Amino acid sequence: YSIIKLIKDKCNEVMNVLERKHQTVELTIKGKIKDLNIDIKEIGKVINNLIINASEQSRENSKIKILIENCYKKVKISFIDFGYSLKQENLDELFEDYISCSNKFRKIGFGLELYNCRKIIEAHNGNIEANNVDNIGTSITFWLPI
Repeated sequence: YSIIKLIKDKCNEVMNVLERKHQTVELTIKGKIKDLNIDIKEIGKVINNLIINASEQSRENSKIKILIENCYKKVKISFIDFGYSLKQENLDELFEDYISCSNKFRKIGFGLELYNCRKIIEAHNGNIEANNVDNIGTSITFWLPI
C-alpha cells in the first residue's frame, strides 16, 4: 500500500483537530517511495496518533512537518512538532506503557498511545524513536522495511 496515500488520508481525517489550533501540515517526500507491505488499519492508527500527538505538543499557529524518506531498504517517516522539547529521560521512556508527559503539558492521558505505536511498528519489523530538535520541538521517527 502507498504510505504516502495513507499519510495524506490521515492528515485529511484529523484536519478538524489541526484547524482548532490553526495548525498546518507540511509533507516532504525525499526519493522514490515504494509501496509497503503493511496492515493499513494498524499503521493508520500509528500515523493518526503521531499527527495528533504532534498537534497537542505544538503551539497554536504552528506547523507539523512530516518527512518521508527512502533510506535504502527502509522508509523513514518523521513527525516533527514545533512545541516543547523534552528532557532526555522523558525521551528514553516515551514509548513505554503508562508513560505520559501529560502533567507537564496539562493534558489528560493514560500514556498508552505511543506504547501502542511502538508495538505496531515493531510488529511490522520496524523501529521507532523520539529526539529533540534543537530549539524547535520533538521529532518522532519510525522506519518500515520496503
